[in-house]
Amino acid sequence: MQNFGRNRSNWRKTQLKALMSKRNKILRARHPPAILGMVLPRLERQIAALQQELVDIDALRAGQRRQEQGETSAGYLKRTIQARQAKRQMGSIRHPTTDVLCSTPDTLQSACCTYYQNLYTAEPVDETAIASLLANIPASTSLPDNIRMPMTAPFTLEELQLGAKRAPQHSSPGLDGLPYSIWYLVLQHPEYQALALQVFNEAFSDALFPASWLNTCITLLPKKRGPYSAQ
Repeated sequence: MQNFGRNRSNWRKTQLKALMSKRNKILRARHPPAILGMVLPRLERQIAALQQELVDIDALRAGQRRQEQGETSAGYLKRTIQARQAKRQMGSIRHPTTDVLCSTPDTLQSACCTYYQNLYTAEPVDETAIASLLANIPASTSLPDNIRMPMTAPFTLEELQLGAKRAPQHSSPGLDGLPYSIWYLVLQHPEYQALALQVFNEAFSDALFPASWLNTCITLLPKKRGPYSAQ
């Protein structure tokens, strides 16, 4: 998916350059107005569509939700992207266990991985205490069957489609970069519907999660203090 995105980005820029060159050649040829009226509108629509795609992509990279008062200009978006990247730049981080200052890519990654590995590693629990607690829950506090059964019923295809449709359009649930809008289209395809139902229902009822669901990507946000710690 990432390779497709990169290739598509390069194709978009190359195609836009070729269309602009073609438009300039047509204008320099001094064709009669009637011919220009037939050729130029279609060409300019293609150029405008590609330019709008580039603006939309830069707006996403710049983190802009609203675009008004000249905020769609290429210069404004480029400056915003650079400022956003500069705010995320970290020169050094203190290791959470050794307290050593880390500044190389490998040591920075090691410090962050160590901190979040410790943070998200489950602590041991007392299974006997859990069993005793569950065994002594009063029946009066339990949900009746008419409420419990719908809550624990397997997912239906309509529920998955509705969930994907209502999700934020510019958000993606995984590292593959596929937004929810693409997942909504996938759930409309007959060849993938049965597989999607199987994956979600196995995760819901049996805690069988795909490997991709167990991975995550974290963007560290530096604070105005230094040197930074992994927290």
